[in-house]
Amino acid sequence: MTVAVEPGPPARTLGSVLEAVVVYAQGAVCTRRARFTLPPDHRGELRVRIGDVPLSAYAQSLRGTVVAGP
Repeated sequence: MTVAVEPGPPARTLGSVLEAVVVYAQGAVCTRRARFTLPPDHRGELRVRIGDVPLSAYAQSLRGTVVAGP
């Protein structure tokens, strides 16, 4: 999984884990988890870009969640 944080250093690759897969007649739901730690001096908003998403993924079906934060 490639993640770029703006403003900030160039994109870097994070390790991720495929945590769960649920298969349906019309597709599947895959849950993948990655950990990212902000630099200690970070303040304000940032943008996170996720790359390397398969071309077969439907854009309207993609979701992201922050599970911890300030």
